[in-house]
Amino acid sequence: MPMDWQRFLETVARLVAVALESAIQFAKSRDAEVQLQVEQLHNALLGAVSHDLRTPLTSVVGAASTLQHAADLTDDERDKLIANILSESRKMSRMVGRILDMARLQSATMEIKKEWFPLEDLVAAATQRVEVLLRDHPLTANIAKDFPLLHVDGHLIEELLVNLLENAAKYTPSGAPIEIEGWDGQDGLNIRVIDHGVGVPPGREEEIFRRFSRVKPPTGEGGSGLGLAICDAIARLHGGKIRVSNRVMSRGAVFTLTLPKEAPPPNPPEEPKA
Repeated sequence: MPMDWQRFLETVARLVAVALESAIQFAKSRDAEVQLQVEQLHNALLGAVSHDLRTPLTSVVGAASTLQHAADLTDDERDKLIANILSESRKMSRMVGRILDMARLQSATMEIKKEWFPLEDLVAAATQRVEVLLRDHPLTANIAKDFPLLHVDGHLIEELLVNLLENAAKYTPSGAPIEIEGWDGQDGLNIRVIDHGVGVPPGREEEIFRRFSRVKPPTGEGGSGLGLAICDAIARLHGGKIRVSNRVMSRGAVFTLTLPKEAPPPNPPEEPKA
């Protein structure tokens, strides 16, 4: 073999060896990064469960123990303890439900079942589910008259709206309003939930849609950090997106869901006249 060809092949072999070594190092680095993300998610999940379940569970156990052992309770005290048990039990139920929802939404086998829905019906169903949370917040809905039917999984979009309304109620001072808007835009069908709370900390507009990301409200406890992540997952499953911005002229956050437009369903055939 001529020396030029031999040197050429040796050079190619060295380049292939360098490329293989780089690929191996990249794979190791990628595996380490994935492992780190898994560990971070595992720690975040443990932290959320230990905090968000332990706190209400401790309250439930304490109230139940008082009911069992205190013989001199008044009817009013007994009713308050029972109400506390119910309230804290519902918190735990919501937390467990959201963890399961998050796992289901990120499953490779998750399928959505689309049907045609008026936005008004989905808003009405969502607001009914959070009626207690909205009792101190005047709610207004301004949906454009030409807003078309939505071709969506009704249960999932209703769940998304519930999470946005819960979030708005949590961060909006008592007495301040919450608004829902819907309009047909150039970029898609837009649904907006507007609150009059503290807004989103600058620079965290994307982070708050990640799992277990939290912003502490002005009063009370923060949430599980799953509600907005579920909203983002539902939006993506529908080929849409959700984003947040702060109000320009006053305080508050604006969450906007944009869904792709789809051709409306055909009109049903007319009944033959007798």
